[in-house]
Amino acid sequence: MKHLFSFFAVITLLGAQSLLAQWIQTNGPYDDNVRCFAVSDSNLFAGTQYYGVYRSTNNGTSWIRVNNGLKRLDVQALAVSGSNVFAGTYGDGVFLSTNNGASWTATGLTNTDVRSLAVNGSNLFAGTYGDGVFFSTNNGTSWIQVNNGLTNSNIRSFAVSGSNLFAGSEYWGTVYAGVFVSINNGANWTAVGYVLPSTNIRTLAVSGSNLFVGTDGGVFVSTNNGIIPSWKEVNTGLTNRNVQAIAVNGSNLFAGTNGGGVFVSTDNGENWVHVGLTNRSVWSLAVCGSNLFAGTYRGGVWRRPLSEMITGVDKLGTINVQTANIRSAPSLNSAVITKANLGDSLRIISVLNEWLLVEYKNEEGYISAKLVKDYENLSTYQETTAAQKVITSRSKATTLSITNVKTMLQTKGFHDSRWNKSGAGSLHQYVNLTKVVLDKATGLMWQLSGTNAIIKYDQAKEYIIALNNQRFADYDDWRLPTLEEAISLMEPKKNASDLCISQVFDRMQLWIWTADRSIAGKVWIVNFSSCLCDDFEVIDHAYVRAVRSAQTNK
Repeated sequence: MKHLFSFFAVITLLGAQSLLAQWIQTNGPYDDNVRCFAVSDSNLFAGTQYYGVYRSTNNGTSWIRVNNGLKRLDVQALAVSGSNVFAGTYGDGVFLSTNNGASWTATGLTNTDVRSLAVNGSNLFAGTYGDGVFFSTNNGTSWIQVNNGLTNSNIRSFAVSGSNLFAGSEYWGTVYAGVFVSINNGANWTAVGYVLPSTNIRTLAVSGSNLFVGTDGGVFVSTNNGIIPSWKEVNTGLTNRNVQAIAVNGSNLFAGTNGGGVFVSTDNGENWVHVGLTNRSVWSLAVCGSNLFAGTYRGGVWRRPLSEMITGVDKLGTINVQTANIRSAPSLNSAVITKANLGDSLRIISVLNEWLLVEYKNEEGYISAKLVKDYENLSTYQETTAAQKVITSRSKATTLSITNVKTMLQTKGFHDSRWNKSGAGSLHQYVNLTKVVLDKATGLMWQLSGTNAIIKYDQAKEYIIALNNQRFADYDDWRLPTLEEAISLMEPKKNASDLCISQVFDRMQLWIWTADRSIAGKVWIVNFSSCLCDDFEVIDHAYVRAVRSAQTNK
């Protein structure tokens, strides 16, 4: 099967569609290198190079720094054991938190450059740069150095498989780098990776009976615990082989690369497909709930639903015209791969605005939705409930107190999960005009997408100026929406992307700036992920989805 993911669009200030748009940049950490993750129940922890540990309890919608007691903020490794969270730091050893990061205390391993951590039952292991492996049986109160047979003391990564503990090392001078295994908690080590073409080990992962090794030369797999000569190269489709991180979700593998984004394999690494974050360096990966999180170099944390990368839409469609072109990209200017005929069936993998990604006769390509039965009207959305009505909204910016906002929500019937749960929202009649969405019911025209990253409020105003200077969609009267206008988009039920907004809009813009201020001097935002409005400081970050009154035409 051919995988034709050759999207033609380029990420621009105007938020052009591309694979990157399928990933959402979370609301922090900002401008930092995210080295590692750890998951504990609903808590997601991110260790960064400059600002310590961050914690999110809502899938990255918000993050808080949790560094009290953490002496060194360069965090290179995180691990969870029951209610304990461990952080390995550059130069200051291992720290322990028993309260989800609210406070940290130094363990018995100090003044050490800790690159990796692993938990196996009640045993805790720390991999260091230059000092090999340390072992603790009492949550870090005391440590024992366990390096017998370990010919390289620069330990970058660990993986646990039953009673086997694997350690991945990097070049250290002229010393051998590769994979080692211990079957007795580090008391003795055996090298098992000499035959690997690339022995600079970046990451290790276990999936079932398979051990995967990510190196600067690609991915390798062993089905017998690394015993020579069992290693097999599995890099088909992996266009960037500098692999920094591997995450496992059931039978699915994800690989984060240095400068090439993220790849997925559903067949134990035999084949890989690129799933976005093109040109980004991904240093860490983690599966939390139904999402994959990617920690990047200087780009913070990004998130994408697992279902988008693994299952897709996966429905059957039928051609409704005599002949239909299936193309290499979602554009009439792209090459025709093959043609389908009236009545032919095809598998619909995913929907991209007015285009469908489909599989037809073992080939993948794009087809205009209007050529497929039941998808002809994909560009026009009219979503109503019996309780909905057309609601007109104020277009001039103002200052609103919380009381003002609550009154407005209840008077107009807008939905807000905190202040007006029973609100049915406004009736809409959306028309997808490619770059913009016209709501015939309210007379407003919206950007289909918006900014492809979260930005500060001053930057949001600069973005609007840039839109108008460039006459985005041939208009120069774009503006930030008022709170009334922005929350009029709120739907009372979440869509398939887990957002309270019509699926006609790009799903990247989770929360957006408005033009309205709060009494406290903050700025009101609308959050489609949490289905509510809130006020942000001007130095906080949000997306922009610009609006204009469709009756005006400059």
